[in-house]
Amino acid sequence: HKQVALADMLVINKLDLVTSAELGETAELLAEINSTARQLHATKAEVPWAALFNLELEPALLERRRHAATLSAHRGCQVSCVTLSSETDIAFEAFQAWLQALVRERHEDLYRLKGIVAVAGEPRRFVVHGIHTEVQGSYAAAWADASQRHSVLVVIGYRLDAQRLQDSFRRMQELPTAHPHAA
Repeated sequence: HKQVALADMLVINKLDLVTSAELGETAELLAEINSTARQLHATKAEVPWAALFNLELEPALLERRRHAATLSAHRGCQVSCVTLSSETDIAFEAFQAWLQALVRERHEDLYRLKGIVAVAGEPRRFVVHGIHTEVQGSYAAAWADASQRHSVLVVIGYRLDAQRLQDSFRRMQELPTAHPHAA
């Protein structure tokens, strides 16, 4: 319930196993919990990458999400979703060190993370995803337009300090190969 309430996007999977009425009921229930999350429908987890990582939110939608998250926080919700982003390329060594520090320091609190990173000097996107301490990454397709290179990382976990995570992510970008501490 808490993860649904704070999600940017919800994927309803296994459509091949439900009726359209069941799908409608599920979508309606999810919308009652989180009316601002985008819903994607999938069969066998086939969802276009572009749909998963296009997390640009309209200002009004972002403000509604922040308001909903604030209300949830006041009601005792301690699961949070933090989106980190950068418009500049990131040194791979610095990102790797930052991510390792995050996992080492917060592994018990990390539920899920995923993202796309624009690695300095690399024409391809670096896709990273993980659950708890199991984090994996690999290079995917090249950026179609170099002017659209950016990095987005979504971290879901227990009692995450969004400001501290954003600050550590920002500091990591300023250090080409240092070993920064995560939040």
